Amino acid sequence: MTNAVEVDDDAHGGSFRGWGEDRVGFAQHATRSRRVVRDYAVQPGHPEPRGTAVADTPADPRLAAPRLGKSHRLEERLAEGSLGVVWRGVDTRSGEPVAVRVLPPDTVADRQELRRVLRPGSPVRTLRDPHVVAVRDYVEERRRVALVTDFLDAGDLRTILRSEGPLAPRVAVALASNVLAGLAAFHAAGLVHGDVRPENVMLPSYWRRLSPGSARLTDAVLPGLADRPVGTAEDDVYAAGAVLHEMLTGRAPVAGQPVGTLDLPPRLWNALASLLAVDPALRPTAAHGARTLADLVDTLGALRPLAPTRGGRPGRPAASRVGAARYLPTSDLTGPAPRLGEPAEHTVARSSLEVPAERLPVEAPPVRTPWYRRAWVWAAVGGTLLVAAAATWVVLGRPGLPG
Repeated sequence: MTNAVEVDDDAHGGSFRGWGEDRVGFAQHATRSRRVVRDYAVQPGHPEPRGTAVADTPADPRLAAPRLGKSHRLEERLAEGSLGVVWRGVDTRSGEPVAVRVLPPDTVADRQELRRVLRPGSPVRTLRDPHVVAVRDYVEERRRVALVTDFLDAGDLRTILRSEGPLAPRVAVALASNVLAGLAAFHAAGLVHGDVRPENVMLPSYWRRLSPGSARLTDAVLPGLADRPVGTAEDDVYAAGAVLHEMLTGRAPVAGQPVGTLDLPPRLWNALASLLAVDPALRPTAAHGARTLADLVDTLGALRPLAPTRGGRPGRPAASRVGAARYLPTSDLTGPAPRLGEPAEHTVARSSLEVPAERLPVEAPPVRTPWYRRAWVWAAVGGTLLVAAAATWVVLGRPGLPG
């Protein structure tokens, strides 16, 4: 028997109907074989495990009822972490696969705020862009809260980097240009993603074809979740630069420090350095950065991946085989680390450089005043931006791209 629950959000002109919980489902969820699933919510400063053994029956049965509201059914658990359980589900109305993150009750600090942000017609619910995965539904039942999005049947960039090491510059730049294009759509809607990192860049099996729509950045956080830091559009741009740095070098940059010596073409090095500028005012907008990287893709040809750096301090400048170090101006050598959310591992190292290098100025975009102040944060559940793995320059050149 399903008991329907209705919650009205009259203060914001929206209502949520058809929420229910299948009590029979709790009993039907029998113990199944144990599986190894990845934990995407490892605490900062600790390496992400390759897998965490968990039982298919979680400690809290509220996370595992097979029915979710009136329109969704949970079928296969994909991952479990501190921010809940991610399921592959089905929209029972259309038969389409969906991704569902069921949140533990103690992670939701303010349900009213979640209802406001996720009400039908809100920017989060209406954001549609070739680089963004749609948020389909928000389901609230008496004993659980869940977010429903498009389903991504793919691996993530972290897995690729772990198995292959640094990517060819052309591939890395194409991916990063799409990350930034998706961020541009977020920022144009007044949203901040807040959790841009390799774990959240999803890649299909054909990602090497470098075709539009071949990767998506997923998993973000919404207001109303407990203890989530607030970031800015500039922080998003920095985080995208950190992802590009790791794709190129196989290691993290150092937060609050300029980019070290890398064996890269000057234009690519300068583009990377501008994304990772210590002063947020010197970073490009997401749209500007996306176009800059898209313009570089065809110039990189068949450049081979950089040799990965083994050992040493994370983020220390690598020895360059050609060219001189190009650093930001002296006034930008140090600064506070940007707010990047809670990385699953050292996506951005937070240490200090030991060996300074020759400093030459980097061409920077014009100084600008932040264009919005009331951005909503994304960092662990919901919203996802599509990252087309290549032919990006065609997509980015279309009319109407924000920025």
